[in-house]
Amino acid sequence: MRNLRLLALGAVSLLILASCTDPQSTQDQTDASSEAAPEPRVSDQPLSCDHPVKPDATAESLLAEYGERAVTGLLSMPDNEVVNGVVLFRDKPDERIEVIFRDKEMTKVAEVRLGEAATAWRGPGGVGKGTTLAEVQAANGPFLMSGFRFDWGGEVIDWRGGKLETLEGGCALKLRLQLPAGAKASADEEIESNDERLKGLDPAVVDMAIVWKKKGLFGG
Repeated sequence: MRNLRLLALGAVSLLILASCTDPQSTQDQTDASSEAAPEPRVSDQPLSCDHPVKPDATAESLLAEYGERAVTGLLSMPDNEVVNGVVLFRDKPDERIEVIFRDKEMTKVAEVRLGEAATAWRGPGGVGKGTTLAEVQAANGPFLMSGFRFDWGGEVIDWRGGKLETLEGGCALKLRLQLPAGAKASADEEIESNDERLKGLDPAVVDMAIVWKKKGLFGG
């Protein structure tokens, strides 16, 4: 009998403890669990011929697809020209995408380029803004660049048949590398990525885009 009383008292004690559990503590645990899973980002998927912009996209279709995350506006070109285009994710500088079209009606995509601070993106071969010359060469093999004596120097002009030469989907990878501030390289008009004179200078990617090769920005 005494054992039965002890068991009954133990059960009652457990019920009392359970009823005294802090509901806020339980809520805090639930909140912590929900906060542990970060919201997926569009840049989690690599930049490619069809992400985040499909080759048949138009300004109208991009505005419909991305809603408030897409706006039309003026975009600057390397030759100081300004053209109409579409900006995606302008409120997220590290994911900003600028879409340039081949026609004034903005129905034919010519270039999908990373915004100035869009470091969240990675593309073919794991290349992105800040990727070093050595890393690009490891992903592709040796390639040819325009000489660093020009304002727009360091642009890849021939992938030399490497892995980044042809991308699935029919687009091409456009890169420009830049030397660190104060560094100087050859004044040649063109320079190979494995040129001995570049050793120790550590150029890195500053401009990157997916492009569809056609003649002229507004051509055909």
